[in-house]
This record gives sequence, structure tokens and C-alpha cells, in this order.
Amino acid sequence: MRLGKLLVGTLIAITVLAGAVQAQPQSMTRFVGTWSGTELRQGVEVVGKTTYAADGTFRLAVVIRRPSASPELIQVEGTWRPEADYLVAVITKTSSELLAPLGSTTRDRIVKVTPEVLELQAESGRNIVRYRE
Repeated sequence: MRLGKLLVGTLIAITVLAGAVQAQPQSMTRFVGTWSGTELRQGVEVVGKTTYAADGTFRLAVVIRRPSASPELIQVEGTWRPEADYLVAVITKTSSELLAPLGSTTRDRIVKVTPEVLELQAESGRNIVRYRE
């Protein structure tokens, strides 16, 4: 379950974006586009691609590669919004209730957003870096 909680944060976080000063409100247009990244979490490789739409929806595809196991594809959809210095995301559709529960919400702090890089700090405290495609 611990890995599940870490992956939920990763899933949502793989889904955020675009460059700023922390105390300023974030414009939605800065996040619109496709972002991707790879993380190694407890020996598990997590590769994700998130597309944030201007209408406040997102689509996320994540491939989880565990040692000695077949890769697992997880697809998630939901809504997102910048809220002060945070990116808030809510899952409205998921292919894995265990790793990305329907209705779950994340609130990740926006550390930095540029046209190329999105840095977040997950609720767990870990840093997440994503790159614009």
C-alpha cells in the first residue's frame, strides 16, 4: 500500500506544468500541454506522460516497470487547476483503483515552471521534475 500511495502522487504529479515565482498565482495556460518524466521509486521505474487541456481536464498514461514482472500500463483522467502555489488534481477515471483511486485528490506545491520544465513538491515531500514534450 505504501508503494500505491507513492505511485498515486507520482501519477498525479506526472500530470502538472509551466515557469513561475512562488508567491504569484499560476495561470492555467502555463500548464497546458504534454509533460513527461521518469522516476525510480523503491526499485520500480515509473514512466509517465500527462496532457493538461485548457478546459481543465487531464489524461495520464503511466508505465510501471517492476523487476521480474511485465510492465503495467495505468491510464488516468481527471480535472486539474492551479490554486495559489499548488497544482490540484482530481481523478475522475482510472484503470487502477489500487494505485490511482477514483475521486482521489492531490495538492502538489509548484516549485518552478518554465516553458520546458515543471518542478513540483508532492504532498509526501518528494520533488518531481517533468519535461515538456
